[in-house]
Amino acid sequence: DYRGWISLEIFHVPEDPGLVLAETKRFLDGMEEAFR
Repeated sequence: DYRGWISLEIFHVPEDPGLVLAETKRFLDGMEEAFR
């Protein structure tokens, strides 16, 4: 599942700090799943 990579786009436009944190956590969780 490579949908997590799309989250990298958020780093280009950090509009809402809360959203950035949420996207970052979701991305990291996705990476953890990918390498489990």
